[in-house]
Parts: sequence; structure tokens; C-alpha cells
Amino acid sequence: MGTSKSIKEQKGGTISHFGNEKIESRMLAMGVLPGADIRIVRSAPGGGAFYLKINNQNIAVRSGEADNIFVK
Repeated sequence: MGTSKSIKEQKGGTISHFGNEKIESRMLAMGVLPGADIRIVRSAPGGGAFYLKINNQNIAVRSGEADNIFVK
């Protein structure tokens, strides 16, 4: 298990849980639940942000937010 940042670009995993309430509430508000499929589409140069595809939704998150999305 690791964070969403540990997934290689164009590879995927499944969200196991969220690391803090702030990111959890943001993801839940967008309909993203634990158990959802996640894939990194692209990362910004320097790793400042990540463009994710989660259950056919495209979502951009900051590096600190990606650290709090745990995948298996």
C-alpha cells in the first residue's frame, strides 16, 4: 500500500482510504469513495500537482493532497 503519488504515470490502483478529513471531505463531495479505481494521467514538472482519473472523472490535486490518498 502507498499513496497516489507512488503510482507510476499511466498505471493505476484502488483507493483504500484518505489520510485526513480535509481531503476526505473534498473527495467525498466529488463522489470519490474508497474502493474507486485511480490512475495518474499526468504529473506536473517537479511533482507539484497530479492529474488523476478516478472512476472516469478527471481531477487535479496538489502534491500534498495526493500524499493523503492511499491506494492498494
